[in-house]
Amino acid sequence: SAILLAHKYTRAELMKLLVVLALSVPRLYIYSERLAILELVVPVVVVGAGWLSTRGPKQRTIARAIPVAGIALVIVTFAFFEYFRSWMFYRMHGEDSFPTFVMNRLAGYYATAINNGAVIIDHMSWPGRLPYDTLESFWSVQGIYQLRLYERLGGHDRPYPKTFDPDSPYYRVLEQYANPEFNNPSGYEAPFVDYGPIGGLVFFFGLGLVAGLLYRHFCRGSLGGLLVYPMFFTGLVEWPRYMYWVQGRVTYAWVGLAAVIVGVLITERRARRRE
Repeated sequence: SAILLAHKYTRAELMKLLVVLALSVPRLYIYSERLAILELVVPVVVVGAGWLSTRGPKQRTIARAIPVAGIALVIVTFAFFEYFRSWMFYRMHGEDSFPTFVMNRLAGYYATAINNGAVIIDHMSWPGRLPYDTLESFWSVQGIYQLRLYERLGGHDRPYPKTFDPDSPYYRVLEQYANPEFNNPSGYEAPFVDYGPIGGLVFFFGLGLVAGLLYRHFCRGSLGGLLVYPMFFTGLVEWPRYMYWVQGRVTYAWVGLAAVIVGVLITERRARRRE
């Protein structure tokens, strides 16, 4: 919808986009899940920045300023939700002001994620472990998850639980070496845990190539670049906390994007045949 709006404004398309954004708000409050809104807003902002960059000099200046403004907006959004989520408790049990609490808490999410990644590499890379961190969406697909295919093939429990489970390997390691309250595993560790030091470097190299190609296709306005890069960019900014692209929640978005691309290509081919 954001891409179509950038091409041509219509009230119907704007309403579609607003409805989807509004539907994410209950999930945000019910599950205290800030990502529910951010994973929708970030791709829209990427599309908007791309659209502004094709306008005049003033619009291009605004597009270049969006990343800096985005950081400030993330801090404000984080502060708003932390006020209702955690501040009520820490205000009674601490001495920091609210701004200091917010900045420490926000920095803590990223610092502890990097630390957790190191803990995973040191204490969860056991011999014979099947790749999981970079293939989580596959092991979490309905049917495969219920069949416990990962457990059957690997001969051990899933490293990370689908929902909170204090008896899972990951939370037991966090209790011993880190802090279960900050449980983001980081995305940087994933390829090294799954494929070893050399395999991890090769994985990073390949992912860098994919990022560059998608960005160039996005700038050229090709179908795949326009549809895939905005969502791919969300994974880039979330990478310090975890590998967004392979989360089970993203699987259906990838399927939807693939369906749209295939549908457009089939329609174009039929149109050429009729011509």
